[in-house]
Amino acid sequence: MERLVTTGRARFTAQLVPEYLSEGLVVELAVRCQPGTLRDTAAALAARADTRSVEISTGAPEVFAELLLPDHDALLAAIDGSIGRIPGVVDIHSAVVLRLLLTANDWAPYGDGPTPTRRRLVEGTELPEPLVVDDLDRQLVALLERDARMPMARLAGELCVGESTARRRLARLMRSHILHLRLHIEPAALGFPVEARFQLTVKHRALDKAVRRLAQEPAIRHLVLPPAARTSSATPATVRLRTCTTSPPASSPNWKVSPGRRRRCCCAPTSAWASSPTARRD
Repeated sequence: MERLVTTGRARFTAQLVPEYLSEGLVVELAVRCQPGTLRDTAAALAARADTRSVEISTGAPEVFAELLLPDHDALLAAIDGSIGRIPGVVDIHSAVVLRLLLTANDWAPYGDGPTPTRRRLVEGTELPEPLVVDDLDRQLVALLERDARMPMARLAGELCVGESTARRRLARLMRSHILHLRLHIEPAALGFPVEARFQLTVKHRALDKAVRRLAQEPAIRHLVLPPAARTSSATPATVRLRTCTTSPPASSPNWKVSPGRRRRCCCAPTSAWASSPTARRD
């Protein structure tokens, strides 16, 4: 493990999850580019302070990005302004994430069982109300972002509180689902060289059942509901997910899978190549 950390293939991270705290907008962008401009576009997006991940698709001239923005005005300014003016950009499709269901924190391929968040999703039970965090909580997380393995005594010293207070605060955050304190490592290093991105369209009345079924798949490491999932009952719902596998995903009798696209992460916890097919549910 130390060798992976030293070489940069793994790192310890800590963050409060803004989706669970209802802080800002998490937006997924699909940026279509002119041929020959993919890398420059990806680099320009990765350089933004509000960018959380960037991925290149080589099957089509597209770059996928995830941004964290303060509000809809900021989203409009980004699309119509700075991102829209990147040389080579010809089209931008945006989708605000309405509900975060699973994250990479819930991907535990060698764990003893599902994480509490995944278990609740499978059972169809709601997550508890998020904790109310204060300045001390945020300061603690900021220190862990700098060094997630910082000793408790040093954490307490930096916060100017007793060690028992620091330990109690950290335990409270870790028991909740709003703090992700974990090891980021390339899935390929764990024997999962393929990462796939799916967009599934399901009948609205079957959405809850579909989400619970998807949560049972241990390979799924990211699951969200974009805006189409919250439309009228007559409109098909959309579910987006990412999955890590040991081989490219195969067709299932229940899904129509279009030809896959290859993509690479440029500014994300993983950097593995990935097949990225889309699928439609009848």
